[in-house]
Amino acid sequence: MLFTAVAKNRVYKNQGTIPFPKGAPVGRGNLLFLCATNENSSFSLIKNPTMGLSDARYIRYTADTRYVGKVGNRNIKENRLKVLKDTFAEEFSNSEMNLILPAKLETVIKSNYNLIYDFSHWNRIFFTYRRTGKVEFLCQKYIEFLMKAFNRSEFSYYKKTLVLPIKDWMSASSTHEIGITKAYMDTPISILCACAYRFPNLIKMVENVEIYLVDPTNGEFLLLDSSFFNKKMYPKLKNLLGRMSAVKFSKAEEEVSDSEGNIKDTDIAKLDNQVKNEVKEIRHKEKVKEITNVITVDPSNENPKPVQSSSPAPAPVSAEKPTFVKPEKKTKKESAEDDLIDFLLSEDEKVDQTVADSAEDTEPEANPTDEDSEEDNIDNDIESEVDSVVYDSDEDASEEDIIDTAEKRVKEKVLITKFKPDFDEKTTARIRSLMDTQDSIMNQTVQEMKKKIVPPANLAPYINTMNPTIQKPKAKNFYKQYNETTFETDIDKAVASLAKTDYPLFIQKKEVEDTSDLMNMKKTYTYTMADKDGHTHIIAFDVPIFLEDRYIFLGGNKKVIENQMLILPILKSGPDEVQLVTWYNKIIMKRSSMKIDQKSEIIKKYILNPQNTSRFKVRIGSCQMKNKGTDTSLDYDNLAKNITECTIYGNRFIFDTSYLLEEYNKVLSKNGKKPISSTYDANDGLLVGYNIQSGDPIYAKEENGKGVNDIIYNLFKPQDIAILKKYTVTPRSLMYARGKMYNHMIPMVGFMCFCVGLTEVMNRANIKYQVIEPNTRYDVLNQSVIKFKDKWLLWDHYPLHASLIMNGLYQYDFSNYTLAEADGKELWNDIMANTYKSTQALFVLEQFKDFFIDPISAEVLRDMNMPTDIVGLIIAACILLNNSSSEDITDPKNFRIRSNEIFVQFIYTAVVRGYLEYRKSIYKKRPVKVTVDRSVVSKSIYGSTDKTGHKLPSCAMIEDSSILNPVLEMEKKGSVSFKGPSGIGLEQALTLPKRSFNPGMTGTIAISTSPDRNVGVSRQLTLDPNIVSVRGYIGDHDEDAIRDMKGANLFSPAELLSPPGAMHDDSQRTAMAYKQTKYMVLTEGSSPVLMGNKVEAALPYYLSRDYTVVAQEDGKVVAIENDQVIIQYKNGRYDSFSLVPKQQKNSAGGFYIEASFQTDLKVGDKVKKGEVVAYNPRAFTKNKDDLSASMNIGVLCKMAICPTFDEYEDSAPITTALSKRLATVMVHEQRVVLSKDAVVYMMSKIGQHVEVGDSLIEYDNSNEDPTMAELWANMAETYGEALTDVAITKFKSEFSGEITNIKIYSAVDGEELSDKSLRKIVQDYWNTIKKRNKTLEKYRNPDDPKFMPCGQQITEIPGKVEAKFGKILGENVGDGVLFCFYIKHKDIVKKGDKVTERKWPFNW
Repeated sequence: MLFTAVAKNRVYKNQGTIPFPKGAPVGRGNLLFLCATNENSSFSLIKNPTMGLSDARYIRYTADTRYVGKVGNRNIKENRLKVLKDTFAEEFSNSEMNLILPAKLETVIKSNYNLIYDFSHWNRIFFTYRRTGKVEFLCQKYIEFLMKAFNRSEFSYYKKTLVLPIKDWMSASSTHEIGITKAYMDTPISILCACAYRFPNLIKMVENVEIYLVDPTNGEFLLLDSSFFNKKMYPKLKNLLGRMSAVKFSKAEEEVSDSEGNIKDTDIAKLDNQVKNEVKEIRHKEKVKEITNVITVDPSNENPKPVQSSSPAPAPVSAEKPTFVKPEKKTKKESAEDDLIDFLLSEDEKVDQTVADSAEDTEPEANPTDEDSEEDNIDNDIESEVDSVVYDSDEDASEEDIIDTAEKRVKEKVLITKFKPDFDEKTTARIRSLMDTQDSIMNQTVQEMKKKIVPPANLAPYINTMNPTIQKPKAKNFYKQYNETTFETDIDKAVASLAKTDYPLFIQKKEVEDTSDLMNMKKTYTYTMADKDGHTHIIAFDVPIFLEDRYIFLGGNKKVIENQMLILPILKSGPDEVQLVTWYNKIIMKRSSMKIDQKSEIIKKYILNPQNTSRFKVRIGSCQMKNKGTDTSLDYDNLAKNITECTIYGNRFIFDTSYLLEEYNKVLSKNGKKPISSTYDANDGLLVGYNIQSGDPIYAKEENGKGVNDIIYNLFKPQDIAILKKYTVTPRSLMYARGKMYNHMIPMVGFMCFCVGLTEVMNRANIKYQVIEPNTRYDVLNQSVIKFKDKWLLWDHYPLHASLIMNGLYQYDFSNYTLAEADGKELWNDIMANTYKSTQALFVLEQFKDFFIDPISAEVLRDMNMPTDIVGLIIAACILLNNSSSEDITDPKNFRIRSNEIFVQFIYTAVVRGYLEYRKSIYKKRPVKVTVDRSVVSKSIYGSTDKTGHKLPSCAMIEDSSILNPVLEMEKKGSVSFKGPSGIGLEQALTLPKRSFNPGMTGTIAISTSPDRNVGVSRQLTLDPNIVSVRGYIGDHDEDAIRDMKGANLFSPAELLSPPGAMHDDSQRTAMAYKQTKYMVLTEGSSPVLMGNKVEAALPYYLSRDYTVVAQEDGKVVAIENDQVIIQYKNGRYDSFSLVPKQQKNSAGGFYIEASFQTDLKVGDKVKKGEVVAYNPRAFTKNKDDLSASMNIGVLCKMAICPTFDEYEDSAPITTALSKRLATVMVHEQRVVLSKDAVVYMMSKIGQHVEVGDSLIEYDNSNEDPTMAELWANMAETYGEALTDVAITKFKSEFSGEITNIKIYSAVDGEELSDKSLRKIVQDYWNTIKKRNKTLEKYRNPDDPKFMPCGQQITEIPGKVEAKFGKILGENVGDGVLFCFYIKHKDIVKKGDKVTERKWPFNW
């Protein structure tokens, strides 16, 4: 039967095939909108032969792969690309049905091919998370939801048919009936019926839609048109539907219907209200809240205050969860993101007010642009998931079961997807399978998982732009979230790691004190520890205070903390190399040779025997290079080293993977089967060959006990096996896993046995073994023995990681040891001492055992589902060494981004180093106290020697901050490199591959890099990098994710400030512009760009307060005192900024920059949250259309492109007026030191103009005797200049300009200075500072740092400054006074100066 012959509004029964429109020509122009219950239902429907889809040429299937939107109270964010690919491949492996992904959909649509669009997953989402309400509300939401997808613009040229599998929906319904009242609103057909009978305004939305009800199980179908969907025709509609076998109508509605099928409005209302049970609903909500509270409780708050114990053996504080860890702060969460599937987002939650007001159980939505009223989406998602679990639970289910199920669902569906690192699931699943371990990521608590997630920022209320990545950057809060929720906990864990050693120390008390001084902003952490004998140890260290999340202030300088790409703790970095990288050290593990085990070598020898090469049709040749980069096993690679192919008794084995794929696809084609695209199958394993006669594939999978060698061995005949058993291989020559530890390559099994003993190693590695008597016979091809003095240890070669581990034991001689001693410490102490030629090495190895895996690396490993102990990690590395595949170190899935975390690493390494001395002293029975150099963090930054004499390398991640221009500051903050602690330290190690841009970096790291010797060494994060966790994991970067990325995700701030240059310029030009922009100076006549992307307006929310001051909350100006503007926010906190010009060093530039703020605020003025209340006018211009300010990128001027005789090479003439507009203000500093008894005769004043050679200060330092100083002063009054010219020193200006500031630092108290001159100058200066500081102290917040009251850092104090080692600011002051004169001048553009042109009309 053809579809054209199908009569509308008629039920067809007992049909062998359900017809569908074929199109003209056949196979074109039609779209089936498949509205099934779920994806499995859709696949079953498509595969059902009664549907006849293949005959109608519906051989192309598509579905959305990204599901982003808000349904009910739930924010949906699912990426199902991989799931859809895998599921589709499994369901349609031998079918001509093709999966059309979104990237290729446009091509299919243009060709107008018949297409199946699957809406089923959207149905599942809607009916799972929709809000409950009145029936009209529910119907409206679904019809809008459905028709928005049905009417998508890209499908507008298709003839569309809405296909509803009626039997599946009847089965999925909670009542298994169709009705028009509230109890039945869980299927599309009931919703359509309700609209037809009750809501004619809604049914209009489905006019002219062909609705095709199909039931392939019963061979039934019904093609409906919209004419039946009204109240008058409803009885006929019911009659039609009732003829279908699967349909049943509501018994409750039938009982109140009249003879014509009509129901009174009062009866409808009663039936609607029967569904609602208010008491049950309240109890349900209470239960949901209760369970949510149970699973989200913070375990660290159960015992927040540690009590000092007098017990000699205090209860240990866990190294993973110190009992005093600070509770996390709750954070704002993201609202729904813009997505590829725009049809869902735009109208889904814009409920008509008249309906929403009457809807049951609904709440008004938050204003999406108001950050204060934004819902905590993660908490909301958690509660929604718990609600689903409680709703679905059986009545007799225990509360414990419900809690367990809810916790698991919350972790899997809400939390893990938001922070989990993007690593190879197949690899970790294989490791867990071979080691017989559990899913470790699920062992974390809900609260621990929540703290990992970085909440997006909301700049939408402050910046007038439609760019969603500018308005709601996802990663802006990365550093803030880490500082507020994780940094303190990390420090506690670093110290608490001493509790997991053989001689543990336990935390008894922790104290934190602000010990900042004028030159350093820092806190001192003091931990009181107790050992198992009750002895007290004090560990104290200084930690810098974070300023604005990214800066520290040390040694009188503001420093910026850059970013590091730190590779994950375990990485297969080469075909035969695995790197284990933690805070403590690195282990580079390799295979020792290519001889895997006896069976592998014997089989290869047998096949390559000249007598067998012709019999087995052997083609000799190496395929190793050809197979490079493919996922193959170690035994396969071993054969591929010497053999291209062979045929074993009718079974063809090919060891060139590309050639194998080609040959096997020929076999499939010959047999009429669909070709395969890869030799690896997730279920079956590795394709290694096929049976020549049947064409059946031969798959090898080690986990199933079917390695390549096993398959070949089982094919051999008895006479072959008899010969095989005569071959021998020397055990010492076999492959084993070895690693470099403290400059020695050792078998890793030796170190593992040193840690836990031989039996425990075998048990953890899941190695099959047994103890036998000496000289017992065994299977030499599959087993080996380790010979001890009393017994033999027999172990199985397979799985192959067993051989990699156990073969290392053949490097040692056990003939003088018993098997029992192999589980003791003495044997392995002897072996390790002999290996390292020193017993001192044992202490170092013990340290390695206890501290190699630091707490944060353990957390990362847990997130990777990897073992978190050193023995388990080494075993996992041995499993990774089982094949020759490798990972690219520059692929973001193999590293994480970190910044402020490095300070905790400095602390951890110092604590561990201090413990080593304690460990040694315990062994000598003369225990000493564990101590840490208090300045270890600052010394780790500068690279000096600590008090133990250990030389600390300097940290390349921390540099002095510069205020030359905003772009340079953004470049420093966004800088990212492999250099840094635990990173790549040597320049020569940064090879070309490590400098290259990996495509996976797209969306996280910008493509531009400095075009010089540092190319690729230091890169830039994009403005909104794809960082999803406080641990710096990189989010998904598959093709769908990349397609959704916008400019802020793809480009660095410097690139974005040249719109759209980065997209169109030559790459070398872009790199050059990126480099030059960093060194531009702020000019007098600069202004924002005429055409921009609003990135210039977003910068105030990323930069430090050196350029702009942004209001943290709504508030008002309460005072302007002593040039300090004071703002009080609505939460009671105070903030301030200074109107006094400030001189700051341009890092290594040799000159100073003067920064001053401009503001229009007056006392009493109100400010809004996010408003730029003050700004540097040279760097920014206040916006008129929003609350922000835009960066001044340059001077707007007119240009002429014409040849002149004034040009020379790349130079060009400019006008005098332009040279003045291009002028920049430069400040130079001159310093002079006066003795405390010096007499000052003259000193220039602030604001005074000086020329080169003019005196800045005239003084006499010649006589420090107070009596003589007074005599000289009196004589000077009598004899005037004749005497003073001889005696005084004139400190002269080296620059022409205006004295903009004078700073004075005295190393002594004012009373010690000379009475008449110097003391007065110093005291006057101190009085000015005192007034300014007094104002700030007046408005100090309770939790402000000591030297940062009211939001401003105190850099000068009205009194003596401590001169460490006789120096202040690096100058030898002794007990004198340091004067700093700042002279500014305007530097106009002169001949030879460099100007970067941005020629907007001519090129981008």
